[in-house]
Amino acid sequence: MSGKSLLKIDLRGLILLLAAATALITLGNALYSSYRVQRQQLIDNTLEANRIYAAKLAASTDQFLHSAQQQLAYSAGMMSKPDGLGRAVEEVERLKSQTDSFNSVTVADATGKVIAISPETIQIVGNTLTSVNAQRALTEQKPFISQPFVSFAGNLVVFISHPIVSDTGTYLGFIGGTIYLKQKSMLHSLLGSHFYTDSSYIYVVDENRRLLYHPDANRIGEAVGPNTVIDAVIRGESGKSQVVNTASVEMLAGYAPITSAHWGIISQQPIETSLLALNTLMLNMLKGILPVGLLGMFAIWWLARLISRPLGQLADCAKNMDSPEAQGKIREVKSWYFESTQIKRALLLGISLLQSKIGKLNKDAQTDPLTGLLNRRAMAQVLETYRSEQTAFSVVVLDIDHFKRVNDTYGHDTGDKVLVQLSKIMQKHSREADSVCRVGGEEFLILLPGTSLEAAGNFAERLRLAVEQASMALIGHITISLGVAHWPDDAKELSETLKLADDRMYQAKQLGRNRVVAHAVEGTVHSCEPQ
Repeated sequence: MSGKSLLKIDLRGLILLLAAATALITLGNALYSSYRVQRQQLIDNTLEANRIYAAKLAASTDQFLHSAQQQLAYSAGMMSKPDGLGRAVEEVERLKSQTDSFNSVTVADATGKVIAISPETIQIVGNTLTSVNAQRALTEQKPFISQPFVSFAGNLVVFISHPIVSDTGTYLGFIGGTIYLKQKSMLHSLLGSHFYTDSSYIYVVDENRRLLYHPDANRIGEAVGPNTVIDAVIRGESGKSQVVNTASVEMLAGYAPITSAHWGIISQQPIETSLLALNTLMLNMLKGILPVGLLGMFAIWWLARLISRPLGQLADCAKNMDSPEAQGKIREVKSWYFESTQIKRALLLGISLLQSKIGKLNKDAQTDPLTGLLNRRAMAQVLETYRSEQTAFSVVVLDIDHFKRVNDTYGHDTGDKVLVQLSKIMQKHSREADSVCRVGGEEFLILLPGTSLEAAGNFAERLRLAVEQASMALIGHITISLGVAHWPDDAKELSETLKLADDRMYQAKQLGRNRVVAHAVEGTVHSCEPQ
């Protein structure tokens, strides 16, 4: 696994990103909240408008039916006088000529025999009426409005009846008017006079769910299926509701009952049509906000550039603090606000300290005098470079098994030769970018930049085999124990990573020496046995 490349972003980009995110979130929230409020308000207003319209139209229809009943009652009163039925023909003609309330008017005597009818094109004078509504009029002998029915001529008809009773209380017959629901009539004109041009429409149903009026004349007489609004209105309720019609279109409906006839009026409009104006409004609002938003983003970009420029310049200088011209470049940076001024002062002070440190470090040997490997000071510098550049690496810590016996048996000079030969083996198996360090008497450390834990374990195993197979001067063969760890996967701090590798090396010794131990997950020991 190669070293992890950590995301870097400069201050200007961070300010722009934060400002843009804040602006977009605020704008999005404002637009969404405004849309939701306006949408609900439009829906509520449309529902209320449809409820009011349905209620007014129901009241007008009720008034029309009541007026029609009054007209029949007046005619019945005129014919209740002595020899009043003799004027039946005159009375039906008067009703037809004075009002468009009825498509036809009929007068029948107490036996159901027709004695007058208008228009005269209907040739039933002298016939006895046997229809359900005629028999009802003869039997009940009181005013009523019938349920819609299909006449002999195939018309969908509503029949309004009023009894004719003499001054002495004798039942003389009845006068009735018919209203054709599929043809031109005053009721049809009343329901068809729709004053809205916003795709809303009305329809009328009776208590049997039959359509008595609909903009599509072909549907008049059709029985409507389950519908919550129709269910409510035929129960005599009025109100408003969102409902899905038979064409699966979501509608905003208002409804009201026509109490005198047990009918219901529903006024409704597609919700999509109601919200068209809102969509246009939101689009115009967005167009109005966009120029201001772009201007604001330009202003934020300019301010971000102004704020981040001195810090960016100081950061560039900080990367090359060891260069001779670094101090001069830092002094040229225009730090116009407090924080950048303090950073500038700290960098100048740091350069002075760095230069003094460099002078001192140049005097110190950075390599181990015996083996020529990097010493602890050099190792610390390498680690600091890895930290500052966020370079992932693996570390291998190794120790010679039973090295004290070598010194005790063959002397320290022989032990030193073993250390030198071991150092050469480690350098031979390491890459140019790797750092091989001596950190103690017989303890060594190898830093492997851009190397995964698994690859480092394989490297450690190859090194272990090479040492095991190598012939050392005077003493023959030696073995080593190795521990492996990875930064930043195993630990976030460098010191913790080094300690973890050291602990694993001691685990290798505890497990019998001459082996590699690496942890992929805390608590799991991976041991590579000798081949």
